[in-house]
Amino acid sequence: MPFRDVPPRQRFRLRLALSVVYALGIAAGIWTVIWTPPSLGDTAGHVITYGWAALLGGNSLAALLGVVLDRYRVEWLACWFAGLGAAIYVGVMWYLTIFAPPMARGAHSLMSTIALMFFVYRALELSAHATKLREQHVIETEILR
Repeated sequence: MPFRDVPPRQRFRLRLALSVVYALGIAAGIWTVIWTPPSLGDTAGHVITYGWAALLGGNSLAALLGVVLDRYRVEWLACWFAGLGAAIYVGVMWYLTIFAPPMARGAHSLMSTIALMFFVYRALELSAHATKLREQHVIETEILR
């Protein structure tokens, strides 16, 4: 629905790009559960590590389904929770960058923060879309009265 006003060719490209991002989120969650990095498991503990991996992977799957099935509300809700999983990971990475020598993880932490900001941006973009739809509904309801 957010792509309703976009030409079909660009709509396909946008949805494909979103699908790839969410598929990568699923892969990151699965990868972390199967091959838990020792630095993450030792620093955050396995419960927190598996928790953020499940949040990111599971909600990336839900967001992917939202994109494929053209259900923006599913993607919208899933984006917030996938972002929460990414935020926990980013927090652990920044902790390791600052407090665990050597400080060689800076670029990794920055790249992880960029990924987190994608989820935040997309969730805010879908929130703006929902607000637009609510405002249109109110206007149309007033006209019909």
